[in-house]
Amino acid sequence: HTFACPGDASKTWGEFGLAPVEVSGDVGYSDILYSITDIPFLFRNGAVTSTSTFTDSMTEKVKVMLIFFSPRSGITSLLVITAEFMGNIEARVTTKLDHFSILEGDDLNYCLGV
Repeated sequence: HTFACPGDASKTWGEFGLAPVEVSGDVGYSDILYSITDIPFLFRNGAVTSTSTFTDSMTEKVKVMLIFFSPRSGITSLLVITAEFMGNIEARVTTKLDHFSILEGDDLNYCLGV
């Protein structure tokens, strides 16, 4: 298992063959969901790692970001599922869904003119 101390150390401590990154104000490890859910092991930086160790008892939050795009309507949707862990058993799960529309033609001119 991987153990980490809470605090600033996580901002520079590489783990799972990944360097920490900042996304939406949170610092953590960004990976493709498939990498840690659909396969039992990853091979990175010359080492085999069990995907079951991607989260451990020191994990405070897991955030899954899913992006959808509809070419016909020109809408991009962002679904964010966040699980905040409170102890060994309980997690508070929240969801947020945002839609972004492509502006072009008259709609774009109207926004630029306002």
